[in-house]
Amino acid sequence: MRDVLRNMGKAYFHLGEYDKAIDYCERALKASRKFGDKQREAQALFTLGNVSESLGHQEEAIRLAQSALAIFEEIESRPRRSGSQGPRQMAELKPSQAIPLSPRPASTPS
Repeated sequence: MRDVLRNMGKAYFHLGEYDKAIDYCERALKASRKFGDKQREAQALFTLGNVSESLGHQEEAIRLAQSALAIFEEIESRPRRSGSQGPRQMAELKPSQAIPLSPRPASTPS
């Protein structure tokens, strides 16, 4: 069930439906913590970090990535890349280094 919740969160993230992505990832996080599943807890935290980054909340994204990385290191697991930044690169940033994302320019028809 934890995988289903997180995968739904990832799917909504990729669709740009961030509110739904947050809802599913937070549910996956809660379930993972309830069952002591550190691997999936870290994965849920990292996906939440990707959502935060996409929403322009760099400080929150860094905090979540740092939390995920700490768990990955605790359980000696290698995090997988699932966004524009790997968890280690994202976690090593400091909030003062965060660069706000600018909206992509609208594509022009050819």
